[in-house]
Amino acid sequence: MEQPTAYKDATTYNNFYEFGTDKADPAKNAHSLKVAPWTVEIEGLVKKPGRYALEDLLKLSAQEERIYRMRCGGLVDGDPWVGYSLSELIRRVEPLGAAKYVEFVTLADPKIMPFVDSNVLDWPYVEGLRMDEAMHPLTLLSFGMYGEVLPTERCTGAPGGALEIRLQERQESGEDSFH
Repeated sequence: MEQPTAYKDATTYNNFYEFGTDKADPAKNAHSLKVAPWTVEIEGLVKKPGRYALEDLLKLSAQEERIYRMRCGGLVDGDPWVGYSLSELIRRVEPLGAAKYVEFVTLADPKIMPFVDSNVLDWPYVEGLRMDEAMHPLTLLSFGMYGEVLPTERCTGAPGGALEIRLQERQESGEDSFH
């Protein structure tokens, strides 16, 4: 069995442009990120929209550790993530039949994220999944890695209702991306 990526490597080599464009910037600059209170707002084409506290999300389903191997540029990373299938949360909010996509919108607060005023990306950062991808049992809603809560340099967009999940009928711009 392959060994997971070393903890230090996984937590100090990141692409969170809210905290800088160098791979080491998030580890240096994410100390300003407050992850409590952490809430997730769910809206759009669902029967049960609402705001969910981290504590409630942690109790929603049994968590498990999964090692996911990812490739990004020349980096191959195998991190032990902790969480549960995103489908557990989506089922609870009861998506309407017209919902075809899940959109994720992060916080973009220049007071705690020093690089959101940069022109690197359009802020807030938005990502999306087709409903079949979001409901796949291997799509993980992650709360931690290496057996602990996500370190701040790995969980941008988290504080104070900062992450929104929207279930939508269609993407606004293009088939491959929400950008």
